[in-house]
Amino acid sequence: MSIAELDEAGAYDIDVPDGVRLRFGMRTTDYHEKRGVLTMHMPLGDTRSPLTGEYTVGAALVLADTIGSAAAFGLRGRGWPVTTELVLQVDPAFTGGSPTDEVAASCELVASSASRARSRYELLLDGRAFASGSATMAFVAGAGVTNARPAESLSDPRAARLAELLAVEPVPEADRAELRQRVDPMLLNATGHVHGGVAASGLALVADAAVNAGAANDRCFRLATITVNYIRPFACEPDGGYRAAVVRGGTSMAIADAVATGANGKDGVLARATFYR
Repeated sequence: MSIAELDEAGAYDIDVPDGVRLRFGMRTTDYHEKRGVLTMHMPLGDTRSPLTGEYTVGAALVLADTIGSAAAFGLRGRGWPVTTELVLQVDPAFTGGSPTDEVAASCELVASSASRARSRYELLLDGRAFASGSATMAFVAGAGVTNARPAESLSDPRAARLAELLAVEPVPEADRAELRQRVDPMLLNATGHVHGGVAASGLALVADAAVNAGAANDRCFRLATITVNYIRPFACEPDGGYRAAVVRGGTSMAIADAVATGANGKDGVLARATFYR
């Protein structure tokens, strides 16, 4: 049964938190479905990279993808909105916060056609915007979906490290810019593939590790912009993961390309990230 059919039958309720929202503690605080306007909140959580041990944007991309696509739910009669491109731009002055700090996200639908839609979002911490961007969605029929709400496998997600939240781990004896994506039902979307925001976060982590290889802690590059393109569903079981390579490395700026490759050996998600010192 397709997602649209489940939705029409009343078996798929978009207001009920899925595994990703439960894992990351997301709450929808205001939602106008027909207008495509909503706000969400999420604890900042752990932001330390499992590859470098340094500060990253953490799970901000998970929230960005979630709220960005939710803005188009009111148009799902045209097909189910699936993210095809996600853009995140980070304030250069942002240096993180406490894991318990609340991130507030606002989003609105800004354009749509019969085949696609685009939304714009902003992320705030302590009332100050630290990131913004856009999400582009295509409307697809979808098939072979599930409406399961999995049980949480972490004892306390609020105290978990970023690697545990994302279910990623460094690949032994591999380049430091490589992560394996473990199978975790909490992080799968309705079609049984890795959630787009989770994949985007994995790509950001390996890109960060690639440009900061050998860098001193006080000379680390910080993410400025990342553009993520979803070219096919990302199936991680059993050997899917992320890797990145530096495209340009300079004194003040660096660029890295990252890819998420599924268990079928096919690239599912691509990203280009720009960093500054």
